[in-house]
Amino acid sequence: MAKTQIKNYVFKPGIGANDNLFPNAYSLLNSNKAYIQKEAGAYITNKIANAAQYTPTAVAYFLYPED
Repeated sequence: MAKTQIKNYVFKPGIGANDNLFPNAYSLLNSNKAYIQKEAGAYITNKIANAAQYTPTAVAYFLYPED
């Protein structure tokens, strides 16, 4: 199978590393970064603190309930 040479190809790069498609959204996220980090950490801590503790008897009851 022969390969074909493309002679008139022009490379068109995408957006740069420092550019973005949504500057307003980027600005809002960047200015609220500390708040978002604090809220995400509090959410995860709350989920961990309020999670049901694993007990084999509770799992066994749900898997094999007594009639």
